[in-house]
Amino acid sequence: MTKADKLNAKVDAELKILSSQKDSAGYYFCVANAILFAVECDKADSLLSYHASNQSRLEPLRRRMIHSALSSPSYSPEQLKRFLNVFIESASSPLFSNVTYPAGKVALMVSQKAMSLAQYAMAEYYADIALLYADYAAKAAEMKVGCMRHRLRTQADSTAYLMVLLDLHERQPDNKTYYSQLLDVLTEPGRETDLVKFADDELRRDSADVRAWILKGEASMHMHHWDNAIAAYKKAEEIEHPLGVDYNLGICLSSKALELKDSLVDSRGRLSKTDRPKVRKLLDEACVFMERVRQGDAGQKQFKWAKPLYLIYYATGQRGRAKEIKELMED
Repeated sequence: MTKADKLNAKVDAELKILSSQKDSAGYYFCVANAILFAVECDKADSLLSYHASNQSRLEPLRRRMIHSALSSPSYSPEQLKRFLNVFIESASSPLFSNVTYPAGKVALMVSQKAMSLAQYAMAEYYADIALLYADYAAKAAEMKVGCMRHRLRTQADSTAYLMVLLDLHERQPDNKTYYSQLLDVLTEPGRETDLVKFADDELRRDSADVRAWILKGEASMHMHHWDNAIAAYKKAEEIEHPLGVDYNLGICLSSKALELKDSLVDSRGRLSKTDRPKVRKLLDEACVFMERVRQGDAGQKQFKWAKPLYLIYYATGQRGRAKEIKELMED
């Protein structure tokens, strides 16, 4: 008896006990076993003695098995994994070339279903399988990073997640999902240095990327690196004129002026005649940007500009304007 004969006998044995199974789990465990024996039989069967018969009797059972796995809620995670894995593993066999459910599609469907049930380990497992199939790789990658995000526990998890996102963004720079997820990570407190590096990488690809200049400005601003923030926002201003950039420039310039003043005052809290113009120049420039914001957002629906503008007016001796803004603040 050849190896193919022995394997086919095992297929026969599994199929003979199907009718004695009392539930669908037991039934499809036998089907799964028969499929795996048939796949090995087909590999060993150089004369293809059993190919046609195994194909005709197992292909419908395999199709019913995956339909049951995808639609029935009664299987345990272990049972479900068994049926799904046998279906996917057998997909490359010539026995099952007539594909109703492509293996990659099945893996992706299972990943999506598991994700919706918050079963993130299972979702990521099948996303990794779907990644192997070109037609489903893009969606699978999105599923994988979604699973990783939900499973973050340690700093190492966060770092691995960030590295995967950076790699995916590098491959698909126009993918809005990856970009948005990257920003969710990089704009977390303490990630300012990573955000600057990311923005610099983006700017090496496209020096006219306004978003990247703004990101660099925001990260530098949070670190109180006023010169870097001001330089980045001014680059953004050269390309577009978002009102938010004007507001942030006003804040950065006035904050730099305050820090400079504090570093230059004498023991009485006074500036020398030579130092006073240095501070005034920064405040005057801050005033220009904040007044633009006032013009563009008179009702302060987007930006609370009244208080910083009041402080700029007061610091530069424009008491009449400061009073006007103060009254507005009180309203």
